[in-house]
Order: sequence, then structure tokens, then C-alpha cells
Amino acid sequence: MKIFILDDAHDRHTLLRSFLNKEVVEAQISSAYNYDEGIRLVSSQDFDLMFLDHDLGEVYYEHYAARKNGTSFVRELTTLPMLRPKAIFIHSMNPDGANRMIDVLEYYNYTVSKFDITYGGYRFPNLENFHRSLK
Repeated sequence: MKIFILDDAHDRHTLLRSFLNKEVVEAQISSAYNYDEGIRLVSSQDFDLMFLDHDLGEVYYEHYAARKNGTSFVRELTTLPMLRPKAIFIHSMNPDGANRMIDVLEYYNYTVSKFDITYGGYRFPNLENFHRSLK
């Protein structure tokens, strides 16, 4: 199963990789730490699952539309000619940003769920949804 992680925090990548390697048989995990890396990866290959953060540590420009954050990432994602992932999990400490991402993805009929992650570990609000997405 091919899995994509987009997050600017290296420790979150470590937590997610640890969790995914335990929960997913033969997980092939690709990581991106910013908007540009992420777009390059998802433009060049298909993924079964995606884990996306909103605040990507980029320098924010004067106009919101110019920001390279999770919302602009999912907007671009919806325009790419790729196979849809089975599920997209949104994790962010920015609840407004996460909700904007979910709104965009739901508008385009993607399967999307919130995913809570902390620096001390990880927690799925509904682990059954995660396992269902693996089928």
C-alpha cells in the first residue's frame, strides 16, 4: 500500500511512520515536508492513503490565496490527473485550516477524515474508519 505524508514537522513523520508500519502490511511510505515537495510527489505517482497537515511552515504572503499551505495543496490536488486515494486523513493543530481542507475535499467527493496526532503519540478518533480504508 502506497502512503503519502505531508507535514513540515519531522517528529510527526516519525510518529506516523511508526504507526503505519505497525498497522499496514507492506507500507510504502513517501514523505514531503513542504507544499512544493508534496505537489511534485503526488504529481508523479498514485497513493492509496494520504496524511496531510495544514500549516506547512512556509513563509506566508500578504494575500491568503498565495499561501502554500494544506488548503492550497488540496485545491491543487483536485486538479491533478491521478487515481484518487482510498482515503485522506487531515491532521493539523490548526482546526480552521483543517476544516477548510476537509470542505474542499468533500466538495470534490474525496473520502476524508480528521486525524488527531500529538507529539506524545497518535490517536485515531475512529480506528475502524482507518482499517476500512485499507480494504
